[in-house]
Amino acid sequence: MMVTWSVWFHRNLYVWQDSNVSPASIIEFANKYLQDWKNSLLAFNRVQKHWDVLREASNRWIRPDNGRVKCNYDASVSIDDNATTYVVVLRDNTGNFVKGYTSFSHTKMEPHMVEGVVIQEALSWLKSLNLDRVVTELDCLKVILT
Repeated sequence: MMVTWSVWFHRNLYVWQDSNVSPASIIEFANKYLQDWKNSLLAFNRVQKHWDVLREASNRWIRPDNGRVKCNYDASVSIDDNATTYVVVLRDNTGNFVKGYTSFSHTKMEPHMVEGVVIQEALSWLKSLNLDRVVTELDCLKVILT
């Protein structure tokens, strides 16, 4: 099937852009395309396994004990904009919003590093609020496992 698609693709290049390619190049192109497709499936399967774990964990918000608040935090990275954003949310044992904190910066960091910065910022923020009965929770598997 990849060879058929490659022939069709190169035929269109010939018709519309007057690009002439040898049959060997067409086969080589098809083989490379097939290998790239197989590699993308392997990568997708690796990501999917981690996503399933995260999705299962994120579907269950567990309320803290009475008298405690829960602090959830998360970060996002925009590679195109060289920007990071993070949010910290405090909720009581019924799930009601208590307080929140968010920040944005023009920095380029790996996602798990940003998550580490969020942990530090969240703990500093919690300390400034003089809260001592806080349960914290994050969703970055790489940070959790480290």
